[in-house]
Amino acid sequence: MNYCKVFPNHDVTLSRMDAYAARAFYGNTAQYSNDTRIAQFPVVIAGGRRYVASLEPAGGNRWRVTGLRRTRENSVLPARYANGTLTVPFVAVYQEQDVAGRTQNNLVAFYSANLRRGRDGLFTLISYRLLPGQ
Repeated sequence: MNYCKVFPNHDVTLSRMDAYAARAFYGNTAQYSNDTRIAQFPVVIAGGRRYVASLEPAGGNRWRVTGLRRTRENSVLPARYANGTLTVPFVAVYQEQDVAGRTQNNLVAFYSANLRRGRDGLFTLISYRLLPGQ
């Protein structure tokens, strides 16, 4: 993070983007790939239990759950599932980029989102919000 704000008297304060990036890298939070359209959730709390899961594209703006299993992992901002809605308070969005012949994933944005589970078991994005300061 080489873009911290520097104030007089050598006071260094993390920018909002620095804080988001630190949360994404060290907080075990949800991630979404713009390239694969796969969302990964290291911690989803449902019915008082912790799970790990992924959502993979199922066509259009819908996703299916894959890799669902129990976990003991923790997250600074876990996703929560209740009453048919998956609430994701923080998701880091990545975009693959070719840099000098090597593929690397770059953080491009941070969002919060809500998805609704349909009768067919597929999730649909019902709302999302770009987190402030980007």
